[in-house]
Amino acid sequence: MAVMSGFPFPLTPVEENFLMGCASAVIRRGVRQPLPDEFSFLADGEEPDPRDLDNIALAAREKAPRLLTQAGAFVTLHVKAHGACILRGCIGIMEPAMPLILTTARMAWAAAFEDRRFQPLCASELASLELDISVLGELSPCFPQDIELGRHGVRLEAMGRTAVFLPQVPTEQGWDLEQTLEALGRKAGLPPGAVNPEAFRKGISRLFRYEAVLIGPRAV
Repeated sequence: MAVMSGFPFPLTPVEENFLMGCASAVIRRGVRQPLPDEFSFLADGEEPDPRDLDNIALAAREKAPRLLTQAGAFVTLHVKAHGACILRGCIGIMEPAMPLILTTARMAWAAAFEDRRFQPLCASELASLELDISVLGELSPCFPQDIELGRHGVRLEAMGRTAVFLPQVPTEQGWDLEQTLEALGRKAGLPPGAVNPEAFRKGISRLFRYEAVLIGPRAV
């Protein structure tokens, strides 16, 4: 567990468990499966509506009130198959636009049912599904040499396009810094060679780094 730049506190085990329980409940109700008792108020098969979000916030206020602090977060889903973990969905927001517990609820739903790279999740996948939550710190402008792989997540902005990697992505893929930046460029849809030192010096391309607390992976 780490303290993030820009985030006011480390997460306690109770807070981590509440976040994971919320994300799991939102996903399970989307495929009409039994919910954890503390989230049994969620309606089956529907995206969280304002009333649900109000109830989630009330539950957090009672059991983990610091999760009402505004923060950005990503929810990532993997399925286990043939001895490997395969990406099944990943959606998040960088900006601290709403309380962390509500960000987590919305992003869990989006990762499971709205990631356009995948079909919506179905109940038969739950047995092999794992999720993790990345709670994000503040973005800071930087240059490539300021990035510490494994510690910093990276956001690229260039030619009106953006792309983001969570801190764990480069190390999971075995990339060095050059490979990470090249992969960011591909993810952003930039032409080959567009991400280069000259572009950063001239401000044509901009980099931002951030830190994150990773919770999980855990079974849904």
